[in-house]
Amino acid sequence: MLALAALGAGCSSGIQTPLPDLRPSGSTAMSHQQQKEAVDELNRLRSTHEQDAVRTIEESR
Repeated sequence: MLALAALGAGCSSGIQTPLPDLRPSGSTAMSHQQQKEAVDELNRLRSTHEQDAVRTIEESR
């Protein structure tokens, strides 16, 4: 068991690849109003999606 722990510790010290920073940056955060507008826009697009798809198919014929 001790040998396995030593082997694992030896392998981990050789990893030099830095991990990416996955935290959201402060500059890309949306305000509450921007979030509401984005959600409203997505809901509007969702409600007209089927009609837009039918129109696109009909126009392509």
